[in-house]
Amino acid sequence: MKNKIITNVACATSSGGDHTPERGVYNENSGSDLERNLALLINNTEEAFVLVDRNYSIITFNHKFKELYALNLNRNVNKGDSILDYAEPDRREAVRQLYQSVFTGEKTASEIAITLHDSSTRNFSIFYKPAYDENGNNIGAFVSACDVTERKKTQELLISNERRFRSLVENSGDIVAIISNDA
Repeated sequence: MKNKIITNVACATSSGGDHTPERGVYNENSGSDLERNLALLINNTEEAFVLVDRNYSIITFNHKFKELYALNLNRNVNKGDSILDYAEPDRREAVRQLYQSVFTGEKTASEIAITLHDSSTRNFSIFYKPAYDENGNNIGAFVSACDVTERKKTQELLISNERRFRSLVENSGDIVAIISNDA
């Protein structure tokens, strides 16, 4: 049953040739081919994925999600664990409320900074979406997370350089001309 739910959440039903209009996907693969290909797709992405049921239990996750917790947070991930146990104790109630809103059909996106076990900080962009079964019933939440630390650092560097450049231009008594080769 779990494999069928996972397959449906990911876009298509597992029986060959089924059309799922609410997902807009036509599946020509057999169930086992689809499941294998889906697993390859999910496990070879840079995004971390986790599927959580309406009781906050982890149904499944990809290798990137496990790696995120194992390598960065020094924590093992197990199917059946409560996703709330993976939140910082002071944030558990906020995380529970966030999942409750997803269980009612809302989509949510956020960016968070996490201090890792080595004291470094990583930034993650996280998307929370309702997960539906083949009948359109909300069965939980599908969460994806992407490490955006390098993008964040680049943005901060650009903002810092722009401030310094602006200050130089505004405080200079000399005439400043900017010549661009882009013409």
